[in-house]
Amino acid sequence: MEREVVKGIERVEGLLRHREDDGFLFEEENFAVESVWVEALKKHHVAVRDFKHDDRWVASVVFENHPTLTVEQVESHLENLGLNKNSLYGLGVTNEQTVGMFLAELEENLQKADREEWAKKFDLINIKFLEGFIEQGVIKMSDGLLDAFKKIEHTT
Repeated sequence: MEREVVKGIERVEGLLRHREDDGFLFEEENFAVESVWVEALKKHHVAVRDFKHDDRWVASVVFENHPTLTVEQVESHLENLGLNKNSLYGLGVTNEQTVGMFLAELEENLQKADREEWAKKFDLINIKFLEGFIEQGVIKMSDGLLDAFKKIEHTT
């Protein structure tokens, strides 16, 4: 895995050149690196996620030459948002985007021919996840995304 990480450092630094969310999968090792731009903090969070073990967050990567968040900063920010300190899905989320808008974005992503299959799988998982909570009446299409995540987290 160390060799894969070394190979991936340049790819990770490439993610940090843009103020947007992105990532990639190391298929042989079955883990992903995701970069989330957190506008409120003007920093990226680079997470390493292990898909062999329930998509768990296993590490955060901090770069000296790029504005990146430490684990402690991530946990503090999530708690300030009213989320669990390990709720990485809440990073970068605001109420400016509604659940309906996010679902439309996910549906568009599924239609993109150049989108990687692993990313499409996560889009589909997110769609099913949100639709399930809509059907249960926990969230509405008009809810702000951050508020929706709080409602979901507080019901589970």
